[in-house]
Amino acid sequence: MEQTVLFSPIGNTDPVRNNCDGPMLHILRHYRPARALLFLSRRMEELEDKNPRLEALARHVSPGTEIILHRSGIEDVSDFTAFQQPFQECLRRLHADSPGCPILLNITSGSPQMNAELCIQASVSMLPLRPIQVLTPTLASNHDVPHLDENAPVADILAWLLDGNPALQAEYDVHPPANRCREVRLTNYVRQILFGGVRHQLAQGDFIGAAAAAHAQDARGYFDQPVLDALAGASARQTFDIKTARHRFASAGLPDIPIQDAPLSQMVEYYLRMRHSFVRGDYAPFVLYISPLAQEACRWYMQQHVMPQLDHVIRDTPRGSQWDMIALQRIYPQAYNLLAPKIYRDNKPPNLSFWHLICLLNEYVRSNPALSRIHAEFEWLRDIEEQLRNRVAHQLTTATRSDLEGISGMSVDQLLKRLDSLMQQVFAPRLTREVLDSYDAMAATLAQMMDA
Repeated sequence: MEQTVLFSPIGNTDPVRNNCDGPMLHILRHYRPARALLFLSRRMEELEDKNPRLEALARHVSPGTEIILHRSGIEDVSDFTAFQQPFQECLRRLHADSPGCPILLNITSGSPQMNAELCIQASVSMLPLRPIQVLTPTLASNHDVPHLDENAPVADILAWLLDGNPALQAEYDVHPPANRCREVRLTNYVRQILFGGVRHQLAQGDFIGAAAAAHAQDARGYFDQPVLDALAGASARQTFDIKTARHRFASAGLPDIPIQDAPLSQMVEYYLRMRHSFVRGDYAPFVLYISPLAQEACRWYMQQHVMPQLDHVIRDTPRGSQWDMIALQRIYPQAYNLLAPKIYRDNKPPNLSFWHLICLLNEYVRSNPALSRIHAEFEWLRDIEEQLRNRVAHQLTTATRSDLEGISGMSVDQLLKRLDSLMQQVFAPRLTREVLDSYDAMAATLAQMMDA
């Protein structure tokens, strides 16, 4: 049985009424919570002082429950302002003492104002509140069970209490419904608003913003921990913190999201992030990422298939990647002879460029014609990258769909399909269809977790 705790106002129908459990006693009988806080007004305190029954009867029906009698001293139970703050303090106390346990709310006992306040709390609180309504037992009006004096001693009450006493029910042929507890599904409006905001950010591809909103101090209590972990994982992935992303996804029970490992992680994740925005019609990341992505993709392909010691002739500096001209002359003299005139002509630092890599790839095509197809694809990508860069620089605006289609001569869907094909050639066999769609799948998984 799930471990729970109970918060219950005590009213005139407690602990018993008409030979049956009162609402508080009936909830204890069927849920067996770890602890129960019974909230007494001044009137209920006086009745309990005259005839102490609550604790004994509660322990009889639920022996393992810790019973806490909270004497509030409240005189007027029709005054909302008298018990709003005490209710909230008691609920916070229960939650602090039993973290992670749902708090059952008895919304049948007590005054109508008490019941209404508990329903309001269930609609706005970040605590795990679960309202329970207890239906009135329907008994034949002419049943001849000896009338139970509700002020009788505990022993007499137990002798003539129908609930939990099948022999007595059979003897008098009176059978109240075995379980009259009903869980009431109330919409938590604060939670609904917060979830709506996070869902909107997920739909926009803003995993960083979604995680920040859910983890805010005033919001995180409304989200289950696996959801918080999954959102944090998505945020870490979007900032290319792969180690943290893996850890948070595993904590959320999502170890199978296909994040790429080094040395591919940075390049592939850049492409996947850009691709996710592109699919949704946000082309700004494409313009932002296409130049570094194209250069690094070409560099990776060249090292894997053409120049296996390429990393030995390139220095990665804080200002960017540069050719190590001495190492290049020693390891790849033919490449040095090709690039040196281009580099030294401008009297600038030997910065690595996409154009340099394409020039080298073109040289290798002469001895290996099989490289001509991938060379042509990189040339196509460089042409698009160069035109985009020039257009953005001159217009000082980001590229639109019509810009992309005008530059590429194809629809954005065709453009993305061709990009996917090129990246799959470069990063084969790691960049599968599953990996390409993993950002969209991640967003869908997060949405499903929030809907659960």
